[in-house]
Amino acid sequence: MAWTFGLLLLLWSTLARPAVPLDVLGGGPVGRHASLLLEQASVMSVEEALAAQREGRFVAADAAVPKFGIGAAPVWLHLALENRNAVVQARQLFFGAPWTDRLDVFILREGRVVLQVAAGDGERGLQAPVGSVGYRIEHDFSPGVTEILVRAASADPLVLR
Repeated sequence: MAWTFGLLLLLWSTLARPAVPLDVLGGGPVGRHASLLLEQASVMSVEEALAAQREGRFVAADAAVPKFGIGAAPVWLHLALENRNAVVQARQLFFGAPWTDRLDVFILREGRVVLQVAAGDGERGLQAPVGSVGYRIEHDFSPGVTEILVRAASADPLVLR
């Protein structure tokens, strides 16, 4: 029984992406540090997406800028960031392409949503893109690990940069 648990733990650890330290994170795309899940039949809640990530159903992104093409199914992206300093660090994060119809960003601490942002060009009232760079989210990262879950959907080419 103990060897089964150890094998499952080893398998889970190979599927999960380690947290990326904020102090070594550059200004470029972070897709290779993320994991992804294509949404299947119905819209998933953030709780369902987080559970799927914990169950190992997300797969490692294989590109710095994951691309899914025109009419792709909605995609969930998971990224863990670690503030290894003892002080809060303010960061600006940019997601998606400016033509993305809907982008829901969830920032989580200890499995709970601490910030939620709805962006996109598909509906009125959503946060608008910043020029050609995509959607900007500002967040103060407390010491420790912060997780980011992003759900992106678009009839146009789906690009997560």
